Amino acid sequence: MKFRTDESFLFPASQLDFKRDHINFPAGALHGFGRISDENIPYVTTKFGAQNLYLNADQVAAALSQYPDTPVDANGDLLRSNWIRFYISKVFPNPTTDYDKRARAEYEQIIADLVAYEQTPQAKALIASASSTAAAQDRAYYEASEARAKQENAARAAAEAAAAEAARQAAAQQAAAQAQADAAARQAAAQAEAVAKAAAATANAQAVQAVVDAQLRAQQAAEAAAAAALAARPVSFSLDLDAEGTMILVGKRADGSTLIVTKGAENIDAYLVRNTKQTRFDLAQTAAYVKEAKRIADAAAAATSTQKTVVDPATAIVKTTDTASGTTSTVNAATGQVTLTNTSGQTVTGTGSVTAGGVTTTVNPTTGVVTTQNTATGVATQTNAGTGQTQTAVQVTGTAATGGTFILPDGGTVTTTESITSAALSPGHIALAALVGILLLRGAIR
Repeated sequence: MKFRTDESFLFPASQLDFKRDHINFPAGALHGFGRISDENIPYVTTKFGAQNLYLNADQVAAALSQYPDTPVDANGDLLRSNWIRFYISKVFPNPTTDYDKRARAEYEQIIADLVAYEQTPQAKALIASASSTAAAQDRAYYEASEARAKQENAARAAAEAAAAEAARQAAAQQAAAQAQADAAARQAAAQAEAVAKAAAATANAQAVQAVVDAQLRAQQAAEAAAAAALAARPVSFSLDLDAEGTMILVGKRADGSTLIVTKGAENIDAYLVRNTKQTRFDLAQTAAYVKEAKRIADAAAAATSTQKTVVDPATAIVKTTDTASGTTSTVNAATGQVTLTNTSGQTVTGTGSVTAGGVTTTVNPTTGVVTTQNTATGVATQTNAGTGQTQTAVQVTGTAATGGTFILPDGGTVTTTESITSAALSPGHIALAALVGILLLRGAIR
């Protein structure tokens, strides 16, 4: 595809709407010797409107900015007919499309009208006048240039003489400065020799002190390394399982960080006896407890996804859907109103605590806390209607009156003394409660 710039300033009355990107023509003019001034350029009537015989100064500058090889003459002038010939040789050298052929035909018609005018006595006189004026101005320019050259040569000679004198004076000043520098260097050398002798007298003492300091630093570094190694040792241990189900011994440091000490029941047993002087544990039975705890914790994490809660803190409305039972509870935490709806569409309402469809929902209007629990699975969701914070867990120990222990989705446990449910506990939940103490191997080492 050809990309053309807008040449509409050449053809103000063209029959074709070229619609090309604009050139921003720079201000000013390209002035040559004998240029025809812009106001004296005649306009020629062509088939496509009035066209100026020569490009004006701005048009010449614009043409040169686009095509540096534009055929501008020695005067700085450019006949429009010559410009159009040059332009179509760039843009339409071998037109193939109907559009390009029509455009070139229009340009060639304009050239014909311009050339016809150029042959008139009026135009020839104007062109000849411009040429003679250019010649006279050329002579004046070269004479002025020769005079300037003579003045410049004289000035250059005077400058060279002044420079030579300045160089001579600079050389004399440099010689004097060098003599002063040599004297100062001799004095500095004598002072340096005296300082060196004084320094030599203390060098041996300093060398001895440096050896003593190095030995002290080495001793301090060794003590610091030993202290760091001691601080890095575990001070307490616990058992766990890794992702593959292998028993691991986890050590807790004094700063609260943890690390895996060793893997495998036999390795753990040997490590504990060797490093903690503790009695051997029945690791096989402990491993079974750990695996069961892991299984229940994983089940807890999966079970907590069965309840979905939406909170509107502005209205204190909490809506919880238990997907396991299909029961939905809607609670106004400000008034204590509770509504439970089961899968068959039956609705039970009440204030404070309501049980229906296998779900118990309790609200405390004073604190704004809403608790919804599936009485069969133990999954409970507790929501603060004022802040919108929600926590879901599975209850494994406790009673309706005393609260109990919950397993969180990440496997951690939390214990609360508040009564949040009246559901009974399954034997599996009760067994899990016994693992809380078993999983921690108490003891510290230093």
